[in-house]
Amino acid sequence: MLLALRATRRAAITRTVPLDLAVRGDTRHADARWRSSCATRREAQEPSDQGWGFEPARAGRYRVQVRAEFDVTLAVFDATRELVCSDDAMAIAQSEVTVTLQAHARYAVVVDGADGASGPYELIVQYCP
Repeated sequence: MLLALRATRRAAITRTVPLDLAVRGDTRHADARWRSSCATRREAQEPSDQGWGFEPARAGRYRVQVRAEFDVTLAVFDATRELVCSDDAMAIAQSEVTVTLQAHARYAVVVDGADGASGPYELIVQYCP
């Protein structure tokens, strides 16, 4: 069962987010393969999350930010579990997390809409020296 879950999650990642470069996405045509701790029960059932792959070149702390025109959540997963999750950061349409990551490990950055909300967003990952 756990192996099947991991395979499903990997299959959900079709894009990668580069370091220090904002990327755009849209959760309106997403699927609900991820279950973050800051998502409500309704969010966990709604098909409104998108996963992005990220593989840091060096170990350290990284800031992950998402901005949208809707109430958005943000989570970071490693191969087995959720590392961090945020529903809001300073504003309803923005979420931000800071997380320590290992070099050359594969992570999933997941953007979701709060309370089933969906729409376009901008995502960026930055190294924190």
